[in-house]
Amino acid sequence: MKTDLKRLTAILILAGLSASAISCGGEAPAPVESTSGSTTETDAVTEKAFPSLPDDLKFGGETINVLIREDSGSGSVLWKNEFDVGSQTGDVVSDAVWQRNQTVSEYLDIKINYEKLPGAWSDKDSFLSTVRTSIMASDSAWDVIGSYQYYTPTLVTEGLYKNLYDFPYIDYSADWWSDDFINTIALKNKLYFITGSIALSSSRDMIVTFFNKKIADEFSIDPYKIVKDGDWTIDKANELSSLVAGDLNGDGEMTLGDDRFGYMNYSVGEYLVSGGTKPSDRDAEGLPEYRLTDERYVDVVTKLQSLLFDCKGAVSYPQSSAYEQRNNIFKNDQVLFFVTGLAQSDEFRDMNSDFGIIPIVKLDKKQENYYTRLADSYTVFGVPVDSGKDDKLVGAFLEAMAYEGYKTVSPAYYSTVLKDKISRDTESIEMLEMIQKNLVYTFDYLYSSVLGDVGSVMRAPLQDKSVGFASYVAGKIKSWQASLDKLVEKFDELN
Repeated sequence: MKTDLKRLTAILILAGLSASAISCGGEAPAPVESTSGSTTETDAVTEKAFPSLPDDLKFGGETINVLIREDSGSGSVLWKNEFDVGSQTGDVVSDAVWQRNQTVSEYLDIKINYEKLPGAWSDKDSFLSTVRTSIMASDSAWDVIGSYQYYTPTLVTEGLYKNLYDFPYIDYSADWWSDDFINTIALKNKLYFITGSIALSSSRDMIVTFFNKKIADEFSIDPYKIVKDGDWTIDKANELSSLVAGDLNGDGEMTLGDDRFGYMNYSVGEYLVSGGTKPSDRDAEGLPEYRLTDERYVDVVTKLQSLLFDCKGAVSYPQSSAYEQRNNIFKNDQVLFFVTGLAQSDEFRDMNSDFGIIPIVKLDKKQENYYTRLADSYTVFGVPVDSGKDDKLVGAFLEAMAYEGYKTVSPAYYSTVLKDKISRDTESIEMLEMIQKNLVYTFDYLYSSVLGDVGSVMRAPLQDKSVGFASYVAGKIKSWQASLDKLVEKFDELN
């Protein structure tokens, strides 16, 4: 999703106004009128309801069936109120989602029927099995499927999805689609799943660094300035973590939940790109190839191991640890920096101390930009091969949902991320813009589930200091390459 600081600032300010109107049941303000001499003009410019869709595009009340995920108890907020919210509730984001659904339904003259399946990571096998069985039986149960990004490629490689490039009306170059995602994942002029403003989780799943403003103020640390000065490096995180570390209960041990830490790491996948590296890219023929032998990775991992294993004020929180517990450590002012998904901001809104958001650390000061990536839990959309609906209806539905999400849902969400303090925390707006602008997508990560889980290559060395990155890759690269070669060949067979 393309954006710039000026546009994002405007969107977020608008979000604050929209949020107030929605929550208070108010109406949008009337167009501002200006006077010039004795002439009165209306400055408002009539905007096309859906820029890439014909004004007379109607489908006579036809129903489009959309399969989406529901949470089965994991506690994830990633896809909470993402699509089917039932009715208006007064919640800013939920009401924006409800309004989007109403607007799309009325404009296209369609009925949107959402069906739900448990779709968390623990439900992977049952979700895939249910979808696979239905499509192979040609049930035509669903026209569009929204699913967990990581395990969606399994359905693609089984030939169960249509090529989205065959659908009309979808403007892949528009701001409401993630063109970097599309350019990365499309291969041999084939595209089988997409994301962008159509899925709120594609914003929620950005990996960021939260910081506790109370602790930062106590130690006279200005994270925003550190980032702007280009100093937010792994070494700086190590230095600051050591500075704020405190054995609060005086038992001589540093224990999560009892003492104060400087840096808590939950996710690790973002470190594949945060050091200015890319685990894969395209060769001269446009085919994906691995870049995991880049020596820069050794520098990144070595510094991260020093931070996470040698610094007493830093910890790599086990990924299997309780979701609520790790968030409470941050909410209870027991850690300065917390690397996790943006979605966790939903959980931090009731914390007493304020928080800020900055990018992921970079390798060193020589590195120009701060890079991060989405995790792999966000929603992507594909069209099953047994969909019985006209391609025009499906294409128009996807395009309308993405555009309306961009116009209404995303601004409402970012307003809540910033705790509705838009006018007082412009630096957070700048940080969010920087993070989104420098999102990195790579083919290997997006297709990791059918490439031998190559996207988890950072997990072993960042959970066990004895594991060296180069040696770990050397032991895996042949099997990963074989899987990649097989996948590239598979695209020749797919429709």
